[in-house]
Amino acid sequence: MNFTDIPSASHDLAWAKQNFITDHGQFPVLNSGEKISTNKPLLYRYGGAELISQIEDGYFKLAAKREITFVANAPNVVKSSDSTATYYVAIFPSTYFLHLRQPVPYFARCHDSETLYPVVAYGAM
Repeated sequence: MNFTDIPSASHDLAWAKQNFITDHGQFPVLNSGEKISTNKPLLYRYGGAELISQIEDGYFKLAAKREITFVANAPNVVKSSDSTATYYVAIFPSTYFLHLRQPVPYFARCHDSETLYPVVAYGAM
């Protein structure tokens, strides 16, 4: 999935959330009714058939790639700061639990803050 041809103004939380849900499906709550709360950012890298979430001390770790922090700045500000990185990250409210169907169905749980922004397009632009 590559959003590099989408205007920066479209890179907002609602747009990113809906596009991820459209592609991967959605479950409003887990069967147990569980909701999560965390003081750390939860960042999700998605692309191809995988979703990776590894968080340590507020940083998103990508194996064999450079470390990337989450952002509190608007995506268009972040987008204009670096034209060489390529990654796909999204942050969503915890009321959405995304159901990933590949390769085996599982839930991806989400951050409960709407003040963090998704970076859904970042690459050579």
